[in-house]
Amino acid sequence: MDVCPTYLAQQQDRRLTAVLLGPHPSTVDNRLARLAELHGLDLGSPRGTAPAIAALLPHDTGQGEDCHGSV
Repeated sequence: MDVCPTYLAQQQDRRLTAVLLGPHPSTVDNRLARLAELHGLDLGSPRGTAPAIAALLPHDTGQGEDCHGSV
């Protein structure tokens, strides 16, 4: 489940992310909290969003790592 890219693509709307991916919105919240814990990326702030988007750019071209890691 690619919470990070889906969440960012849905303009950080956790409920829409949950609808698209299937889990309960609290599950999306838990995965985003785990992402923040593991990687220090708070996707609710511009300082956390910018590096996440930068990490996803190579992923869009099939290169590099994506921002969700093992979450």
